[in-house]
Amino acid sequence: MKIVENTLELMAISGCQGMNLNDTEAAILLGYLGGNDYCLLMDENLKIWLHDNQEGEKDDNDTPYTIRDVIEFCKDLNEEILIEEESKVTTQPEYIMELRKDEMILGHMMERAAAAIPPKEQEYKVQ
Repeated sequence: MKIVENTLELMAISGCQGMNLNDTEAAILLGYLGGNDYCLLMDENLKIWLHDNQEGEKDDNDTPYTIRDVIEFCKDLNEEILIEEESKVTTQPEYIMELRKDEMILGHMMERAAAAIPPKEQEYKVQ
């Protein structure tokens, strides 16, 4: 498997799944993943998996993802960062504004992804 490293690769993957991303949108997604120590792995058929870089090269726990899953994951990361940043005593208004801008872009991407890609059923094993 290969690491998705540039926006063109991510744009090709999303296009194969029925959703078009532009260069800025793909860069935002890759930025959130890389900034939070995650990456996407792809195979020769452009299928992707979320990989936690903290686990090194071990990929036993990697989760198959769709572009919708990637957007939803990045949207959640943005929300967490925004809450954390706004709760600080001294905030950085420019950074908060950037996070708000990303929040809007991710929201629009999520709307498009929801229309193009159905949610996947997840099974949880509760012990």
